[in-house]
Amino acid sequence: RVVLNKAFELDGDVIAVCPQFSSAGAVIRNNTFSGSPAKGIRQQSPDVLIENNEISFTGGTGLSLFGQPSYWGEGPYVYNAKVLNNYFHDTVISQDALSAGAIVVREVGYRENQLSRNVVIRGNRIEDTGGSGIIAAGVNGLEIVDNSVTGYAMNPSFPGKRTMKLGANYGFVIDSSSNVLEQGNTIEAPGAYSEGERFIYEVDFR
Repeated sequence: RVVLNKAFELDGDVIAVCPQFSSAGAVIRNNTFSGSPAKGIRQQSPDVLIENNEISFTGGTGLSLFGQPSYWGEGPYVYNAKVLNNYFHDTVISQDALSAGAIVVREVGYRENQLSRNVVIRGNRIEDTGGSGIIAAGVNGLEIVDNSVTGYAMNPSFPGKRTMKLGANYGFVIDSSSNVLEQGNTIEAPGAYSEGERFIYEVDFR
């Protein structure tokens, strides 16, 4: 319950969120997540640390950093997130490969607004994903450092599904982002549906 000391007016398309009520500051560490028909972890809050987990055999994305308050109204935007030293394998094994990857950071309307910010993806190992290894779109302040992707784009897309359109089935996808550091990453063993190792679109690097 929220109590205001005075009334205020909201005009137009306004979204009000209370991050402190949505698991802000969560620490997810040293766990095993396996066998989800959907996603491994769907994280929708800021100031989170996701470290030293094993995520495997997921129908869709292994780790999703989506708030989507403007679309589903599910949670606040994701910012100040650290994804460190996790092991992903056999992700995106049954869902549309064009809209998923082992790790995905993206909000609706990411090309118009960089709502996600300060996201670190470092030291993760990704093996055998049906889609991309890492998809990061619409992020201001992004580090993708010392990650490895071995085996990606192994599944076909499903006709008629909503997709990214551009950048599908690459090892790394970095789209419409600024203040980006990308270094020390390796991409190997492209699958049958691979379009290439890296898709970089409208990105400002540090």
